[in-house]
Amino acid sequence: MLRPSSKQTTLPRAFRAIVFAFVFPPFVFTLIPGATNGWTTLTQAPGTFFMLVVVSVLFGWPPVIFGGLAWMLLQRLGRHHVWCAMLVGAAAGGLLGEFLAWISDDRAGDPAMFILAVVGAATGLGVWVVAYGGRERPPVVTRPPLAL
Repeated sequence: MLRPSSKQTTLPRAFRAIVFAFVFPPFVFTLIPGATNGWTTLTQAPGTFFMLVVVSVLFGWPPVIFGGLAWMLLQRLGRHHVWCAMLVGAAAGGLLGEFLAWISDDRAGDPAMFILAVVGAATGLGVWVVAYGGRERPPVVTRPPLAL
């Protein structure tokens, strides 16, 4: 069962969540050797990751801004649940995939749109966990022992 989020988040947690939104997708695509044509041996993976983080910071700000605005609206409405974060991430990733297919003028971007939507949903989940998760749960109330 999905647990509800805490009431508020703090500014440092929000900042870490935004940094996570920029760093997590390049990390995922670095783990897939042929996804970026970046590395063929394991020693080239750190360089590919660094290159993808730079590209993410330069060109990944539209989906992060879209997600941040949706996050702000959901926070304001009190609806910042984990499934909402995953839905916003999937929408941002899917829109990015559709945009990339549109500017390349090829319909081979449909699988890319699905892959980016899945990575976006995982990023939305990660952002929610960084921003709201990890809080202490309330103590479990137990009944006193039965005196016989």
